[in-house]
Amino acid sequence: ADGMSGLTVWATTYIDEFSSPADEITNKINNSTQATNTFISGEREILSNGLIFVIIIMIVIVVICSIGFSRTITKPVYLLKETTDRINKGNLDVAVDVKSHDEIGDLARSFDAMRLSLKESYEGLEQKVHDRTVEIRESERRMADIISFLPDPTFVIDKSSKVIAWNKALEELTGIKAEDMLGKGDYEY
Repeated sequence: ADGMSGLTVWATTYIDEFSSPADEITNKINNSTQATNTFISGEREILSNGLIFVIIIMIVIVVICSIGFSRTITKPVYLLKETTDRINKGNLDVAVDVKSHDEIGDLARSFDAMRLSLKESYEGLEQKVHDRTVEIRESERRMADIISFLPDPTFVIDKSSKVIAWNKALEELTGIKAEDMLGKGDYEY
C-alpha cells in the first residue's frame, strides 16, 4: 500500500506537470476568446449605432429632397391655377408666368397662348359689337326720322306692346306729344 501511494503521488505530479501547460493554454484561449467576444460585441454595437445613424441621415436627406422636388412641381401648378382663376374672372391681361422647362412649363405656355388668342378674339368682338351698335342706332334714327315725317298718323309698338315711335301727324291728330307716349304700354295708345 505504501508503494502504491508513492506511485499515486508521483503519477498525480507527473500528470499535473504535463496538463498544467495545457490548462494554462486553455485558460489563455478562454480569456482571449472572451476578450475577443467582448471586443466583437462592442464593435457590433458601435457598427449598429453607426448604421442606425446613417439610416436616419439618409431618411432626413430623402425627406428634404422630396420636399424640394415636390415644391418644383407644386409651385408652378399653383401659379398656373392662380393665373387661370384670374383669367376665368375676365382678366385677360394677366400673363401666365411659369418659368419651368418641363411639361408644366409647356402647359403654362399653352395657357398663355390661349389667353392671348382669347384676348384678341374678345377685343375683335368688342369692336364688332361697337360697330353694330353704331349701325343699329343710325338705322333706328333714320327709321324714326322717316316715321316722324310720314304724312299719315303712325305709331310703332315693340313685342312687349310698348310704344317705340309716335309721329308728328299723330301728335296733331291726338294732341298727345311723342315724348308722353314713348315707352308706354298696357294699350295706352
